[in-house]
Formats: sequence, C-alpha cells, structure tokens
Amino acid sequence: LQMGLQILRRLPAVLRENNFAVTATIGRRGHTEEVLDVEGGDVSAHNYAAVADVGTTTVVVHLVNLNDLSTLDAQACFNSQAVYGREVTARIVVAEKKGVTPLQELVVGDVNRLISTLVTRNQIHLKDVNTIVCAGNTTMIHLLLGLPAHNIRRHPYIAASVAPPAFRAVEVGLRINPRGLVHCVPGISSWVGGDLTAGILATGLHERDEVALLIDVGTNGEIVLGNKDWLMACSASTGPALEGASVHSGMIAEKGAIEKVFVEDAQLQYKVIGDVPPKGL
Repeated sequence: LQMGLQILRRLPAVLRENNFAVTATIGRRGHTEEVLDVEGGDVSAHNYAAVADVGTTTVVVHLVNLNDLSTLDAQACFNSQAVYGREVTARIVVAEKKGVTPLQELVVGDVNRLISTLVTRNQIHLKDVNTIVCAGNTTMIHLLLGLPAHNIRRHPYIAASVAPPAFRAVEVGLRINPRGLVHCVPGISSWVGGDLTAGILATGLHERDEVALLIDVGTNGEIVLGNKDWLMACSASTGPALEGASVHSGMIAEKGAIEKVFVEDAQLQYKVIGDVPPKGL
C-alpha cells in the first residue's frame, strides 16, 4: 500500500485515540493501492462517489453510494463553456488562443456546484465523497483536466491522452475529499471519447453475439457497430441539429420556441415551450 505523508503523520494519533479501531479508505491509482484516509471508528457507511457525464451542452452528476452502488440523486446544468461556442471545435480554438484555463475553470465550476447541491440535499459531507468518475468526449475531458486540446483538430488528430491515469481531484480543482481521486473513463480516439466507451459498457454491446448498432446522439454524435468479436466506431457533429450551432433560421427547443403549429376552429394556432411569447421556431 502507498500512503501520503499527511496521512502517515497523523496515523499514530488516530490509531491510539480510537483504540486501534479505525476505517481506512483505499483508492486505486493504476496498479497501486493507496490509503486515501484513516478515520476513527467504523465510518464505512459514509463512502460515496460522484459520477459525472461531462457533455458539451449539458453536465450531469450522479451521487452514488459505493457500498451498494445505488444512485442516490442526480443534478444537471448547462455546460458554462457554451459562452465560448456551442460545439467542441470552437472551444478548442478558444483554448488555443486564450489558454485552456478559462474553459477548465468553467466546467470544473459546473461539476463542483452540482456536487455541492447533491451533498447538501442528501445531508452528506463533502469529505465523504472519495472519488469522481467522469465520462465525456475526448475534448471535454481535455478541457476538464486542463490538457492542451489543439492537436485534436489538426491532422493526424492525436489527443494528449485518450486514457488519462487517475489524478488527485484537488489537482483538477474538484472539491471532494482532499485526497480523493478523479477517474476518467478511457476514450477510443480523438473524436470517439469515453462517453461512448461508457455507452458500450452500459448496453453490453461488446458482449453480444448478434451485430448491433449503438447511436449516441449528442452535440458530438457517435455510432458504434459490432458485437463481442469486433467493434467499429465513427463520429460526426450533430450540434447544428441539437444546439443550434451555425443555424441561421430557427432555434433550439428551449423556452420561447414554437414547438407546434396547427389549425383549430379555422384559425392558425401555435404552442410555445414554457407558455411565453414566442422567440422563434
């Protein structure tokens, strides 16, 4: 086992003050097991993870009880990076010009606010959230970790990493247990990310005998075809259809959008999302 210096320094006191009855929280970093914390008494019931879907448009965080892997709660918000562009290529360009830090701070802030909301609502302490597992397309994971992303859009389109190792969450700026870890679901290529890997695992596509098709319709759209013997993947931008990127006529399905037009009593009628004055179609 590996142990940090801060844990080792307070270990003798924690052991003796609790008559050697303690709870050790263990985390895995690659092939190394690490003691993340040592606490007095049996506090094993308080062991949680935050699981984040870092989408280009929407960020969703689930609060998971690691003892039984049950999902306790979930919260979502729009990705604040949208101020720099609705799709990933625009954000890569901004990161190249302004540096990755502004974009990283925005998405890390989103994740932190969602976690804070979840722990408050469920009366859980932040220190009891011991790990964060993140899935997202390759660009979003780069921007979350503050990795240079400009080569993703340049031939031969090589990412800094499609399978980042586990990092200390505090290094990324994520606020959980001070020694907690952040794990990113491994991606497949620069344009087929860990969000699709998560989809493959969740659907069991890689275990099927029959050939099946998995379609992930997000801002970055991906398709996987295959079964337990082989898998092929490709991707394309679906942002214009879903997020309004580069669309000059019409708008996305948000408050103020006309979602239905019909004739009633010989009169032309329409329905607006949110029952407010219309902004567009």
